[in-house]
This record gives sequence, structure tokens and C-alpha cells, in this order.
Amino acid sequence: MRVALSLASACLTAFTGAACSDGCREWSPAARPLDPQPERVASQPPRLVVLAIVDQMPSWTFVRDSTLLDGGIARLIDSGVYFSTAEFPYSTTFTAPGHAALGTGAPPARTQILGNFWYEPSSQKTVSAIDDPASPVFRVVGQGDPDGTGAGHSAGSGQRISGVRLRVGGIAEALRDATGGAGKSISVGLKARGAVFALGRRPDLAIWYDSSQPAMTTSRYYTRNLPIWLHDLAAKHPVEPRFQFIWTPLASTDHRRVTGIADEAAGEGPDYGLGISFPHAIFESPNPAKALRATPIGDDLVIEAALAAIVGESLGTDDIPDVVALNLSSHDYAGHYWGQESWERLDLFLRLDRKLAVFLSELDRLVGRGGYAVVLTSDHGATRLVEHSRAAGRPAHRVQVTHIAKIANRAASAVLGEGAWIAHTSSSSISMVPVFATLSAASREAAVEAIARAVLAIPGIDYAVPTERIAGQCDRRRGMDAFACNSVVPGLSGEVFFAPAPNSLVTTVYHTGTTHGSPNPDDRTVPVVIMAPGWDPAVVHEPVSTLQIAPTITDLLQIPPPEEATAPPLYP
Repeated sequence: MRVALSLASACLTAFTGAACSDGCREWSPAARPLDPQPERVASQPPRLVVLAIVDQMPSWTFVRDSTLLDGGIARLIDSGVYFSTAEFPYSTTFTAPGHAALGTGAPPARTQILGNFWYEPSSQKTVSAIDDPASPVFRVVGQGDPDGTGAGHSAGSGQRISGVRLRVGGIAEALRDATGGAGKSISVGLKARGAVFALGRRPDLAIWYDSSQPAMTTSRYYTRNLPIWLHDLAAKHPVEPRFQFIWTPLASTDHRRVTGIADEAAGEGPDYGLGISFPHAIFESPNPAKALRATPIGDDLVIEAALAAIVGESLGTDDIPDVVALNLSSHDYAGHYWGQESWERLDLFLRLDRKLAVFLSELDRLVGRGGYAVVLTSDHGATRLVEHSRAAGRPAHRVQVTHIAKIANRAASAVLGEGAWIAHTSSSSISMVPVFATLSAASREAAVEAIARAVLAIPGIDYAVPTERIAGQCDRRRGMDAFACNSVVPGLSGEVFFAPAPNSLVTTVYHTGTTHGSPNPDDRTVPVVIMAPGWDPAVVHEPVSTLQIAPTITDLLQIPPPEEATAPPLYP
């Protein structure tokens, strides 16, 4: 074991606004950890900064699993600064808002990336964070588009994707402004919603895995023509032959001993036909192209594409710094299906450690061992499997969104008269039908108060308030009100905002497995590891904010921070 993690384990139980114990300190989004900052000694910035985002990597599993590592993540911990407790200061801990927060240093209230999807009152439709009708997705060579231009049509999925909905600039914009466009920014992801937001509104290029082709691709928002190296990647590393992969657990690890559970445990649920227990044969799935995302193959695709981008774009080869982001989302899919506690999620993490060792070795060769920096973190954590919490004696519930909507409409009808008053219910907000806005202020206030009380009475719900009450002046709020405030945009976030109790989750689809998206510590708290020239190895247990990551990266690049990043950089 390389680092002492006992204090980190204690700190993970601390909740903002509640008393801390065992050395934890009370922390709120307004706090600025590690102040005052030491004087920095001017030096040459690294030629390349890598932001590696492991989708759904909570601190509560990282604390345990990091002691088992001997590859790339182990190297980062041994050679870098490990911040055990980094907290997202908002409630809606999903992939799109998480990547947007990491890439810009701003919470959803300012980025306006409220979730992966959200209800738009003006159109009365649910919209995707990455939808953009003006940005068709390219087909790669050999996937139905011989010239690779994508002209006039999108990929087989019909998707049109970009980061245009992001309302603030990020690391990419800061680098472009500081270097006159000479510094390059490239984001690579398994998920499109991870790739498009990880570096800001518009990196020079964002590429992601499109299961409908299946191949790594991009859209016309980023380029008029696919890069040659992306064509070569599809030719040299085609996806379809990997459907023959049969995933078995690593023989070098006793998965039962480490996890304390059987392979097929309570709460686990398969998706895409992979089954609950090992082995998992991708080709047996009804949709292998989607199923592979929850297997080690997903990480392979991202790391191969990242190396292709670094070589193809000559990143890190001159004195003008570049930045590349990796979105490693297989861990999110595995966590959702089998749970963070599962053999699958553990095995995936151990394999990632080995793959990142190869990736770092390639960076040593391509850029030079002292020529780059790596920031490893996650976009959100995850709730423990409800079944495991119950078995441990902790109250835990799977609260269905449809049940919340029914309770909310019943409460509204009791005040306003029988009717269909609820336009949309998400995992965190309730939006009223348009006619609601025509009612008197007194009627509207009475209705939303009644809805909030009714939702708060649902077992598994721990917080429910009228959105108007917690919107604005977020820096003056504390605890749950601060998390909620940082998650909402007036006029867009619905009339009532709510959140589940610790160990519970709100869901539309996860009758088994788990999810995230709450302000609870398990969902909000992630690790950060930074290996950079001039940074001596250290372990920091004091809580820090994930909003400090974007300004830390620009500080490493020696450029001004993104426009909406107000938190200070992290320092060793």
C-alpha cells in the first residue's frame, strides 16, 4: 500500500452543513481550500497536459481499489499529488454537467448544462445536452461514406452533436485565446456527452464512439473533413472484430475476497444481454456494438484514439502547450449494470490501471517523461447498490420518477382542482404545464409548496423545495440549498427541485444496478491525482472542489483561467 487512506475514508462520510469528525473539516461551495496559495516559481510549462476522466469513479471505491494497483494509476499516485476528497458543489451529478464543470470550472447554474437531458419549457420537449441540428455526425471511411466528408447526412443513428448548448468557455477557449490558436485542444471519449464538454464549448476537435457505425467519429461542428489519422484509426483498429471478446476476470486478483460478495450478487442487473456473472461474451448480446461499452474494450477504444490524436496532431512536440482529454466511460456503464461493488467494475478498474501504464509509457516516448502533466479524476461518483445498503441495515430506496410525478400531480390537484398539472418530472425537478403560469401568484405558490411537502414525504426523498426559493446568490447559501442553487437556472429548471436521501436513488430505468445524480457524498465525492513537473508526491485529505480542476490545468499551462472559473487552482 503506497498511501495512507484512513482519513479519506472518514472524510467521505462528512456532509456539507453537518458536523465533521475524525479530522474532517466542514466545507461548502463558497470555501476556497488550501488558501493561502504558495508563491509559484516560473518555469517552462509542460508541453502537453492530459485530463483523464474516469466516468463514475467515486472516492468510496477508489480508496479501496487504489491499494491493489501496480500500473498507470499507481504511477500517478506514487509520482503525483493525490487529493482524496474532491467534491462537486452541486446536486445534479450526471455525466454532461460533470464534464462541463471539469472543463470550465463552473457549476450547472452557470454552464446551463443541467443534466444529460432536461425539459425545455419553451418547446415543451425533453432535450439532450449535446443535440445540435446543425452538426451532423460523420461516417468514417468504410462505414458508408467513401470520401469521409459526411456531407449532407449524419451517421446511422441520425445524431447531430456538438457542445453548442454550453453557455461558457472552458480550457479550450482559454488556451486558444492565450496562444492565438497555436495551442491545440482535443477531447476523446467513449460517450459523446463526455467528449464534447470535457475541455469547454469548442475544443479544436472532439471525437467519440458511435455504436451505430461502429467507429470513433466526430461532427461538422468541429471540422469540415475527418482527419486522416481518424480514417487510419478505423482501418488499423476496426471495432467489429472485437465483438468476439469474451471477458473473464483477471486471475491475478481474488475478486470475492476484495469485494466481499459473490460474482452474481443481489441488485445486479444485466443490460444488452451480457448476463449478470462472468464470463461476458460480447457477441452473445443482441447489440454487441452497444454492449462492448460496458467491457474493457470501451477503454481500449478511447486510449487508442487518444494516442492516435496525439501522434496525428503532433501534440506536445513544441514549446506551445497542448491539452488532450480522455473520457473513459466503460466504468459508468458497468457501474450502472452491475454496481460499483461488483466483480465487473473492480476488474474493469484493474485493467484500466494496466492500460494507463502503457499509455503513460507512450507519452514518455512521444513527449518525454518530464514534458507532460496528467490530471486524473471523475465526473461523478455513484450510489451504493440499494440491496447492499439494506443488507447492511441502512435505509435505502429506489424511487421511481413515475411515482413522484403521480404524488406531485395529486398534491397540485388538491390545491388547484383535478387536472393534469405536471408537464414533466425528471430525477431532480418537476415542471408544471404552461397554463400554470396564468394562475394567480397565490395559487402558484400554494401549489408548489403543496407539491414540495408531498414529495418530501416520499420514503427515500430527503429534500424538496420550490425552485424559486433556492435560485440565485448561490455563494451565500450552505448545505443542500447551495447544492440545489448551483444546479438550477430560473425559467429552465422547473417549479420544484428535489433530491434523494443518502443510499437512495431516483430513477426512470434502474430497477437493478445503480445510478447517480444526487447531492449525497457518494455521488459528489471523487478522487483527483495530479502528476506534473515540479510537483512532489503528496497526499491531501482536506476536501477540495472539482471546480478547481479547470483553473489548475490552465495554471499548469501558464495561461489565464476560463472565463467563469472563479475557484483557485490546486497546488501541491
